[in-house]
Amino acid sequence: MTSLTLIPDASTYGVAILVTYGLGASSLAAYLHTRWFSHFGVTFQHSYAAVLVATVGWGLLIIDWRSLVGRSALSWLVAIPLGLAIGALGTFLDRLLLRIVGRRTHRTQARHEGRRRPHETPVVRSTLPLARRRTLRLVSRAPVLTEGHFGPWTLVAVAVSEELLYRGLFLQLALALEGWWGPAMVSVSVVAFALAHVWFGWASVLSKSPLGILCTAVVLASGSVLAAVVAHTLFNLAVWRRMRESPRVQIHPTGA
Repeated sequence: MTSLTLIPDASTYGVAILVTYGLGASSLAAYLHTRWFSHFGVTFQHSYAAVLVATVGWGLLIIDWRSLVGRSALSWLVAIPLGLAIGALGTFLDRLLLRIVGRRTHRTQARHEGRRRPHETPVVRSTLPLARRRTLRLVSRAPVLTEGHFGPWTLVAVAVSEELLYRGLFLQLALALEGWWGPAMVSVSVVAFALAHVWFGWASVLSKSPLGILCTAVVLASGSVLAAVVAHTLFNLAVWRRMRESPRVQIHPTGA
């Protein structure tokens, strides 16, 4: 018996599944966390890490893992020092951009407060479109998603998985495309990585963009994802340390 399929090559369906779940990993994790996992004390970070690991595992069934790490011994040797340098630069740019955005936000709020009369109180406007109000409610949940019981190893798992996904699997798919599709998909992977952090606010999307650009550049230059993995791991450990010391974000460093 012959079964008819729209696309004869079965691996094409696997690639479609990889791209769909890869691009929507953060949204899927947020849904699973809000709908089920949070009731069992599972944090958003754990939910996101689980979705990433599952997605990367699926991708490695389609794409040979050796194409991700490269076959050049030189790229392996320089992976650690190059990754440490990129991670330090990405961390610096992240903090710089967050500081700039924070200052502009503070000045904007100060101007609004100065224009408001003493007897006036802030008015919550409900005339926004429904889709816009839903987006604001989702983004307002961001501080909740950064609280909970998790240790640095959770963010290490996220760093490794994100690099294998965005700079490993996605880049391999992009480089296999012909014409202008390849560069376009490389750009999409960088934008998708930044947008994956929208749950922590638009400032986080902006501040994570330099890291995505730097890691993409080093992978394209070296042909290996190892330096990007080291850079992102260092970056996430710095973020975890900053969150641990911040009075606005309460985390319990289990496993630290």
